Amino acid sequence: MEVVQKKKISKRTTIQSFDKRTIQALNRKYPSIKTSYLIGASVKSGVKDLINDLGFKPDIISPDAKLVNPLFIAECRKLKVKVIVWTVNDTPTIKKMADWGVDGIISDYPDRFSILKSNE
Repeated sequence: MEVVQKKKISKRTTIQSFDKRTIQALNRKYPSIKTSYLIGASVKSGVKDLINDLGFKPDIISPDAKLVNPLFIAECRKLKVKVIVWTVNDTPTIKKMADWGVDGIISDYPDRFSILKSNE
């Protein structure tokens, strides 16, 4: 955070972590910094339970794409939490995630996104 503040980039910074302790500590000390809670495929909790366990509402929940379904996305929408899935490398799953309305997709192959209509 020292570097983020020194460089004056806090408004365009998001800190993400699988370790909830990291973003909990960050949220306590720097509540205005955006956070993303990374969720692995082994997590079995629902969105509300994840947020309750975290102790605050992150700006983003970033789950393994295997965890995502329309209900997961709807729960996040109700709570005004963005969904950015990871790591989606095959075009059918990229299309499915886009059709379901996720806010972002992390991929090792950005060239495979050409199947989606561009809004640019």
